[in-house]
Order: sequence, then structure tokens, then C-alpha cells
Amino acid sequence: MAQSQRHLRSMCKGETSGSGFEGVNSPLSSGANRNLINSCRIVLSMYGQKKIDPFTGAPVSKATMTAAYNIITAFNLIENQKK
Repeated sequence: MAQSQRHLRSMCKGETSGSGFEGVNSPLSSGANRNLINSCRIVLSMYGQKKIDPFTGAPVSKATMTAAYNIITAFNLIENQKK
């Protein structure tokens, strides 16, 4: 999923202070995490509107929609516990 790849690139640019859960849980990663959440919300919207995935050229699949939903859930939990 392209959104995950962008998130990983953001993390690799030094926008965090660790890797894995430590990195995602770092306050420095909140911007990248929020961008990932917002990108996944767009995927959910595209699925609901039966729009074409610009990366595959096909409609957004149920598997991609499910992955986006799970990412939103997980990263919202991570960001909410930082507060």
C-alpha cells in the first residue's frame, strides 16, 4: 500500500527517534503517523465511491480498504496514547 511506503520514508528521513514500535510511538513520528491516517481515510473514501486506485489502475480492492481501516485503527490508538 503506497500510504505505508510514504510513512516508512518519512520515518527513515529522521522524523523519529527509533525504529519499529519505539519509532512509531515517538512524539517525533506524530506528523508521519497523522499523514498515514489521513491517507488511509482517503483510501476508505475511494473504496466507498468505487474510484480507481491510481497505483493499480483498478478499483480500490476490499483487501486494500481493510488494510487502510486497520492502519487507521492502530495508528489512532498509538497517537491517542501519546496525549
